[in-house]
Amino acid sequence: MQSVLKPLFAALALIGAPATSARAEQFDSSYSGDGRYIEVSASADRHAVAMLETPDGGIVQVSRIVGGCGGSPACPRLTYLTANGVYVMSVGVAFSAATGFESIDGAAVDSHGRVIVVGTSTPSVGGRNFRVVRFLPNGDLDTGFAGDGNTDVDFFGVDDYATAVAVDANDNVIVVGQAGRSATDIDFGVARLRGGDGTPDAGFSTDGKATAFFDLGPTQKYDVPKAVAIAASGGRISVAGIAFDSAINRYRVALARFNGDGTADSTFCDTTCSFQGSYTGIHNGKRVYYFGSNSAHSDTAAGLALAGNGDLFVVGETFADDGSNKRAAIAHFAANGDYAAEALNDGLGSNAAYRSVQLSDANAERVLVAGDSGPASNFLLLQAFSSSLAPLADYGNCLGDTAFCFIGGTGLGDNGPDEAAALTLDRKGRVLVAGTYVVSAGDFEEALFARVTNDSGPRPDLIFRNGFQ
Repeated sequence: MQSVLKPLFAALALIGAPATSARAEQFDSSYSGDGRYIEVSASADRHAVAMLETPDGGIVQVSRIVGGCGGSPACPRLTYLTANGVYVMSVGVAFSAATGFESIDGAAVDSHGRVIVVGTSTPSVGGRNFRVVRFLPNGDLDTGFAGDGNTDVDFFGVDDYATAVAVDANDNVIVVGQAGRSATDIDFGVARLRGGDGTPDAGFSTDGKATAFFDLGPTQKYDVPKAVAIAASGGRISVAGIAFDSAINRYRVALARFNGDGTADSTFCDTTCSFQGSYTGIHNGKRVYYFGSNSAHSDTAAGLALAGNGDLFVVGETFADDGSNKRAAIAHFAANGDYAAEALNDGLGSNAAYRSVQLSDANAERVLVAGDSGPASNFLLLQAFSSSLAPLADYGNCLGDTAFCFIGGTGLGDNGPDEAAALTLDRKGRVLVAGTYVVSAGDFEEALFARVTNDSGPRPDLIFRNGFQ
């Protein structure tokens, strides 16, 4: 089932534009000339991880290089640009020996402009661990973070895989991923590291680590978190991912919420929650959800965003029972975990998926998602919804005149990008997306970063990012 979890990305030239443009959003030509910046390598694959705005208004693009990393399977590259996409500098490859990544899967920036990169460490005695590295604003390794800029987090002495990272109001680093108990028992794992020095935060579950499990079936207990978001107040940590139901051999969406001290938040989906199917036993800090009808299909959860009142928005994909096609999926839950709304979309070829979600304001009046529209994996879908998940008709023209699409390049066909659309918003509400681009079949993969205009978006003072106004 791991292939089900592999995210897909899409990128470059606008297609399907209407003859009369009600669409305001498009590639922002004030960024790097045409709205796009591509990191090219002549000797290794380069994958985009995140495109982030720094506190001074600049941009840092985080990518991973696969191969050519001084002995590590992967190494980070940080590319700094001005607010208008003018190149400043690139750093990171020289640190490959120190960082020791097997994979790199997430990045965030804190209030000081320090960039945190997370992934999975190369195997060692006791297996793989969460690997966390912090860079100073000038691109140097932050030696004030865990003594040398690097730290590992181990849960139970079995393989652990970090999948996402966020920074809270105190610049503490929250990393989520798979916490392995055994080869057939994997839990949601959450680690909180102190922003001051990178050490485990003893105020979070006494050792800086907490777990949640769903164990939906009798065997193969695979619970895999994919996204994390921090509440605007109280420091509550929400996590979205998947849980394997071995009774039906399918994945379901799994949600968990932790209090600021690392305990399960029992107010999230208590015993009166709006349960689905047979999952009534999963409550008091957790819930299980499936998109659409209660059939033998699999779902994924890839992105998570929180409104100011604590409501959750989760995006992913839902597969046909036989796995032949999939639909992009988004669900809205109230702060107490109750179901509020859902929207599913077939895309252009019954092969759509949402990969990332952000809110443009605290009231979630505009919910932005990025992903694939299909029919192949090289189409980028950007969609805007209301809080009730009604498509905003003026956003573009891709799915029923409500969104817009880009294709990876002329004649690419199925050889297009295959990485997640990592979506964030800058201080002016412009969408920043990151993904991977393939010029033609057989070429090295390149990291693609793009900015989209925000002509119809909210006022700059309403921008709501990473759970904080």
